Amino acid sequence: MQFKTITKTSKLTTQLLDILQTEWPEAYGWFIDVIDDWSFTDFPQIVALTENEEIIGSYSLVAKELVKDNHN
Repeated sequence: MQFKTITKTSKLTTQLLDILQTEWPEAYGWFIDVIDDWSFTDFPQIVALTENEEIIGSYSLVAKELVKDNHN
């Protein structure tokens, strides 16, 4: 197992989006918005736990709540 940081160009970004769409759809729209404007400074630090290049867990350090009302 390895911990890996997810960035805009990370191969894990697409995998994380797939997981969010299935497991946490409320956060999916928010994350799509973040990807579109990856430049803002309070972007969360996202770290994934991987095994054989597959995400098996993740955590995020964020400055604000992830889910915004317009994505419910």
